[in-house]
Amino acid sequence: LLGELAKLKRGAFTDAELAAARRSLVNEQRAQWEDNEERVLAMVESFGRGERWQDYLDFLAQLDAVDRDQLIRAARTYYGDDFLVLRSRVGFPPKTRLEKPEMRPVEPATGRSPFAGQLAAVPDRPTTPRFIDFNADVETALVTRGVHVQANKNPFNDIYTLELRHGIGMYDLPALEVVDDYLTDVGSATRGADEFKRALFLLATTLEFEATEEEFIVRLSGPEAQLPEALALVDELLNAPAEDGAALRRLCRERWGLNLVAKREPEVIADALREYVTFGRGSTYLRAVSTRELMGTRPRKLVKALQQARRHAVTIRYVGARRAAELAELARAKLHFPARLKPARPPVVRPRKVPKTDQVYWVKRRQSVQTQIILSVDGEPMTAALRPWADAYNEYFGGSMGGLLFQEVRELRALAYAVGGAYLEHAVAGQPGLLLIAAATQADKTLEAITVMRALVQDLPRKADRIPGLRSALVRSQEAAQPGFRALQEYIHAWRLRGFNDDPRRGLLPAYARLELDDIARFHAAHIRDRPQTVMVVGDPRRVSKKELARFGEVHVVPTRKLFSR
Repeated sequence: LLGELAKLKRGAFTDAELAAARRSLVNEQRAQWEDNEERVLAMVESFGRGERWQDYLDFLAQLDAVDRDQLIRAARTYYGDDFLVLRSRVGFPPKTRLEKPEMRPVEPATGRSPFAGQLAAVPDRPTTPRFIDFNADVETALVTRGVHVQANKNPFNDIYTLELRHGIGMYDLPALEVVDDYLTDVGSATRGADEFKRALFLLATTLEFEATEEEFIVRLSGPEAQLPEALALVDELLNAPAEDGAALRRLCRERWGLNLVAKREPEVIADALREYVTFGRGSTYLRAVSTRELMGTRPRKLVKALQQARRHAVTIRYVGARRAAELAELARAKLHFPARLKPARPPVVRPRKVPKTDQVYWVKRRQSVQTQIILSVDGEPMTAALRPWADAYNEYFGGSMGGLLFQEVRELRALAYAVGGAYLEHAVAGQPGLLLIAAATQADKTLEAITVMRALVQDLPRKADRIPGLRSALVRSQEAAQPGFRALQEYIHAWRLRGFNDDPRRGLLPAYARLELDDIARFHAAHIRDRPQTVMVVGDPRRVSKKELARFGEVHVVPTRKLFSR
């Protein structure tokens, strides 16, 4: 690091490197401004600094005009010879455990202030949402057999995004979980890692890899004019990645350190417990490549897994200035795909373990100051008739700080530092949904918190005065829920998986407008009430006993070693 700073100070960089650095920073700023929220935050920041808005708008032009002398002068001014080194070690400092004092629940003030009444009286401007047309808003084109393009326009700037989505993931090829990190750190067979990264840098292009359960994704982003050269680099890497033992050893050390820290985090343990209880051996934590397995892996095995993934059908998702047919022609010229690609695997649906009676799963963790609680209830496959009321239930029951869950557990009784929950519709049509609630509480309040959460799940409080505001919130949220142009294809894909052939907001908005409390109660009765509840607890066994937890169902003590791959 000090060596690189020294190079900056003496100007040991090329004009091409400076231009690429400028372009990367400009791209980063312009990409932020694609989002309405980011633009508003920029206005707030400008106001807070006492700047004219025009000065803020001029910043990009000034950034793009930074020259060699300015950069050298800044490096010499702000990076002197003195520096501070901070070394951190793992430690276990003494923790103070405080008893929470007894307190009488505080009834929150109800009604509406005069100011709130004035705001409510302001008429809403009518809004007409722009619905998505699945076929018209996204173009498609064939590259070759088994490879097709999906494309939509970028209306704001010349920064493209392109994804090569190979139709198999780590559910079938677990090694792909490691391949994504490995490829980030190596070069090709003909170009070393540093040289390859420099080539990308000079194109102001970012290259990322991601393995999901059912896909292996190569993600590119950069200036539209540099796309042909960037595709050629990607093709070079995918067809002949380097077999780099040193890079793999670094990856082993990094993963060992990250896993060591993660497995000590109560939130991670609680999530691993949820996966174990819900999916058994299908838990993502149990199927993950362990450090021991990784240490016995050779680069050739990872390269082989990549080549296996590349023999499956590919969807190219593109957002930029080119039409789908033009992008398909460019892909044919720059990318080489294996012959006779296998079909993409269907969406992964992991079988769930559905309890017949109330159950409690407990991980004993003596060093925990807080208790992590997760409560789940298995529901039914979603129907079109109940979907609007599921959204209403989530807003009514778990809707951030205004929901019953937050107000009854945290605000009224002070039983949790954090609490939230929602009924989760399955990503694939025809599969059952799941109510999931999570809370972090002080250890001595564990039993009381579980009692209140279970009661709220079973017997939904009826507060009819909330319905007008909830109805308006649902309608306004959907009117404003226009998918961003970069996320458009993912939205359409997710909607299709759930069985939609058209924008679901067309049906949801009219249903929201006529929402009544009985509709929420109807959904609650169909999917949640009178169903077995599963409680998962990670906490100090000195503060809660197995006998006490047995009030909530059959208790299973789960050792931490059962939750993670070894």
